[in-house]
Amino acid sequence: MTGVLRAYLLCTERYGSRMSSHSYTRLKVACRAAVRVLLLAAPIWVASAALAHAQGVVQQSSASLRPGDSLRVRVWREPDLSGVFMVDEHGDLTFPRLGRRSVLNVPIDSIRARVQREYAEFVRDASVEITPLYRVRVNGAVNKPGLFTVDPTMSVGDAIGLAGGVSSEGRNGKVDLVRDGRRIATSISPSSRLVDLELRSGDELYVPQRGWLARNPGLLLGGLSAVASLVWAFNR
Repeated sequence: MTGVLRAYLLCTERYGSRMSSHSYTRLKVACRAAVRVLLLAAPIWVASAALAHAQGVVQQSSASLRPGDSLRVRVWREPDLSGVFMVDEHGDLTFPRLGRRSVLNVPIDSIRARVQREYAEFVRDASVEITPLYRVRVNGAVNKPGLFTVDPTMSVGDAIGLAGGVSSEGRNGKVDLVRDGRRIATSISPSSRLVDLELRSGDELYVPQRGWLARNPGLLLGGLSAVASLVWAFNR
């Protein structure tokens, strides 16, 4: 909105000094008409933004693992028991010395407690750190969209950085979370932590484009200038 008003002022200032009082009045009328056409879409823009924001963040269940995800396990002073292990197509994960365990759709906290308990049977003072690694897509107005592996300790901005950062057409500070084709959260700050979003594999972090006017200020000013030029030529 501010850009439209600025363009209107530039338009009238550019040509007004060269016109008679009558012609200048006609110029202002023409420029105002052009601005009104652009502002007709404003209620639609506002309504769309309000609807997207109203979707908010949907309450989600505890994070869990799916086939293709990985689990980073660190057992204090036990490098042979530590590493990154992938969930197979059956939803199973093989832990060193523990063997195969089903982790499909099991909450991360439950996996952590179980592994801690089982390792404690043969590792004295076992201290186990478990971090899930999820596969998510980063799409929209980013430089290198694609599929990336992230962990919950990262921020939204960190994940966007894996995709080369926000492109010149993207909206800085505005990220949407898409799950199963539906936006479940909008206008997420890049500083937000992934763990707070309870991110799942298959989720998408989407960076929307800036509005058309914000991406094309030159076209707006050019259009108003063209209208002013026609009025100027008509009144010469």
